[in-house]
Amino acid sequence: MVNRADKKTESGLFMLIMVCLLGISACCGDCNENYLGEFVLNNDSEDYIAFAVPPSPTRRIFADSLQNSVVLNYERPEFVVELEQINCTEERSQCGGCCDEYNAQAALVKLESEGGEIQFNMVLRKDFLNHTPTDPVADIGDILSISLNNQLAGELFINETQLVNRLELGGRQFTRVFAVESTRELPPDSREPAAFYYTQEQGIVAYRLANGEEYVLQQ
Repeated sequence: MVNRADKKTESGLFMLIMVCLLGISACCGDCNENYLGEFVLNNDSEDYIAFAVPPSPTRRIFADSLQNSVVLNYERPEFVVELEQINCTEERSQCGGCCDEYNAQAALVKLESEGGEIQFNMVLRKDFLNHTPTDPVADIGDILSISLNNQLAGELFINETQLVNRLELGGRQFTRVFAVESTRELPPDSREPAAFYYTQEQGIVAYRLANGEEYVLQQ
C-alpha cells in the first residue's frame, strides 16, 4: 500500500520543480537567434594554396648561407566548414547564451619540418575581420592567415596590395612577396621566428630566426 504522506511528498516535489522551470523560462525569455547563412571561399582564392595540392610536390628544401639544409613537407589542404556564432546575449547561469549563427568554409594547410621544430599553419577563410555576415556576399573577400611556430603571424587579404613586387632573399629573386617581419626586439641568440616570406605561386619561400639564420627555398 502506498503511504499517503509519500504521495503528498512526491506531489510537492513535482510542483516545486514545475515552479522552478517556469521561473527559469520567464527569466530567460525567448531566444530569437537567426541563422545567417553559409559562406564559401571564392574560387580564385584557392589559387593561394594551390602550391600544396597534388600533383604539386609536397617536399621543400630550404638552405642557409652555409648550405645547411632543412626539409619541410606540406600536408594536403583540408577543407572544413566552421560553425560560427555572433551577437551573443549575455550568458546567465540558468540560461544558455543566445547567438546568431552561420557556417563558413575554410581551408587548412600545414608545412612542417621532419623534426617538428619548424611549423607553419595557414588558414584560408572568409574575411570576417573587416566584414560581417550581414554585408552583401559579393563584398566579403577572403583572407589567408599564416603563423610560424605560433609565435609570428600575419594576414594576407586576398587581392589586396600587400605584396612586395620584388625581393631578394639569400641571393634569389622573388616577385609578389608577402613579408611578415617581427616588430618586437628579440633575443639575438634565440631561435624565435623573426620573419617569413610567402608567394602565391610557391607558398613559403624563406624564413629567418632571431639569431640571424635565414633559410631560403631551394626546390
